[in-house]
Amino acid sequence: MSRSRICKGCWEQMRIPVPLRGPASIPFRAFGIRPSRMNPNTCTICELMFTRVMKARKITVDVSVLFADLRGYTALSQSLSADTVSSLLDDFYDECAAAIWEFDGLLNKTVGDAIMAIFNFPIPHQDHAERAVLAAR
Repeated sequence: MSRSRICKGCWEQMRIPVPLRGPASIPFRAFGIRPSRMNPNTCTICELMFTRVMKARKITVDVSVLFADLRGYTALSQSLSADTVSSLLDDFYDECAAAIWEFDGLLNKTVGDAIMAIFNFPIPHQDHAERAVLAAR
């Protein structure tokens, strides 16, 4: 996966080139602006904006939502050691995150053996539903 040098969300939403990597990003890091954990091609400003939009009551955003979980997880977790299950979940989260980020989605939540991703915010795409399906595949 290629990593963007500037925040895709800030660039698409405000046309501001917020540096994420390299020497130009150092002053921004002093103010807490760094790559987001939701998508490393967006920044913590976008992460905060996403959180505020999710809490707002009267903001409408057209998005696609992807849910995925591990089939047979309960039986697997009962038959494997805790370390093996933990490793399996880490691999699952890493694979899901890479696919989601490849198509400009945000990894919004990980709960147990499930993930939830959002497509079309803060990085807008007309084909966000198709991107969610491609990430799922």
